[in-house]
Amino acid sequence: MIIGIYGPIASGKDEVVKILYEILNPDLSLIIDADKFGKFVVENNFNRISDIFKVKNLYELSNLVFSDFSTFIKYNNFIHPILSSRLRIILENQILKGEKIILLNCALLFRFKLEFFCDKIFYIDAEKELKIERLIKRNKITKEEAEKRIDFQDRIENYKKIQEICKFHISSKIYSIKNNENIEVLKEKVKKA
Repeated sequence: MIIGIYGPIASGKDEVVKILYEILNPDLSLIIDADKFGKFVVENNFNRISDIFKVKNLYELSNLVFSDFSTFIKYNNFIHPILSSRLRIILENQILKGEKIILLNCALLFRFKLEFFCDKIFYIDAEKELKIERLIKRNKITKEEAEKRIDFQDRIENYKKIQEICKFHISSKIYSIKNNENIEVLKEKVKKA
């Protein structure tokens, strides 16, 4: 069984993964974190990225990518096909191995067309102000930078539209969870789902 976890930046996907880990252990075979794997892909392709974007390090790349939407799109058009392809290969290999339960933490699950691998999908979201607050704290960035990152992601991955489409075209069971309260409330919501 593959359980997909997706949703906007700073909505609490990592917390849901931790909760599911506690609930599903020892039957859980693997956790695939698309963000961590994405960092690995970027580091392994950094020479090409550096040539394309004329940056010297990951800090410069991050600042450039989130400086304007056209650069953000150009970067995503380069990195997303590589990342999506590699995630697909990992999932296919794990299915062939017959792994029991796999958690796939992927904010852009539908953009990468990985939803069809999933038996169940958890959509995690939170109020915008709470996401901004979490992003400022986690990434040590300004409110304006946090708002821009949320806006950029929303513009490429329209979560509301995906939710509507899912009702009619996805055979997987989708659980929608709002993560606006404390961790104990979130645990109860995940357990109930």
